[in-house]
Amino acid sequence: MNTSGLQLKLTYSDGSTEIISSGFTTSGFTSASAGTKTVTVSYGGKSTTFTVTVSVPVDAGTLYAQPSTACVGQQVNIPIYVDNATLGTLTFTVQFDSTKLKYISYSEESFEMVSVGTQGNSQITVACINNSKITGNGIVIVLTFEVLATENCNTDLTVSVIEATAPDVNDTPVALTGGTWSLQIIKGIPGDVNGDGKITAVDARWVLQAASGARTFDATQTAAADVNADGKINAVDARWILQVASGARVL
Repeated sequence: MNTSGLQLKLTYSDGSTEIISSGFTTSGFTSASAGTKTVTVSYGGKSTTFTVTVSVPVDAGTLYAQPSTACVGQQVNIPIYVDNATLGTLTFTVQFDSTKLKYISYSEESFEMVSVGTQGNSQITVACINNSKITGNGIVIVLTFEVLATENCNTDLTVSVIEATAPDVNDTPVALTGGTWSLQIIKGIPGDVNGDGKITAVDARWVLQAASGARTFDATQTAAADVNADGKINAVDARWILQVASGARVL
């Protein structure tokens, strides 16, 4: 403990006093965790105590988006993840280019209570609360956007943390950093995986093959294949494409 500036007032048996700033020892203080610490000061066989509040963040985690690719005219789901931080409350913003993306909706994931508000057309603020359902890693929320861009391009999403606390009685601050991530927008037809300008059963078969690892997609094919915009290529996408091919579904 740095005792610079610490003074101790001594009172002797004859009633005289003296103030000293050195020669004593301290114990009980640690800055490794936040909270109220009791410090014991000892001098000449006597001791006294006082308390200090340590408000340093207890964790150093990351809050980040995980966009990949999306087709022009398609809706895209973008999950927001947290790593290495067990949270009680969390408030953050997501900024985006409103000429290329339009915010549509959200789905709750890890937190028990979530509220999402919009600030203009290019920023949303998310506030979350946990009480007993605590998680240290995983998806915080999934944001759904409509792609407004009409040509191939990249567009950024910036995640900025306003506040984050640990799930303790003192709502201890948590160090959580954000950042900027890029979404690649592809000019293509959702569902037209083989690029022939049509949505057919062949596209559905290709998606099943990719889901099993038997076929590898490039960025354009991946964007076209994820027709339900959940960030995954699987049998659900193949089923949707097959339904489009038969006329039972419209994308």
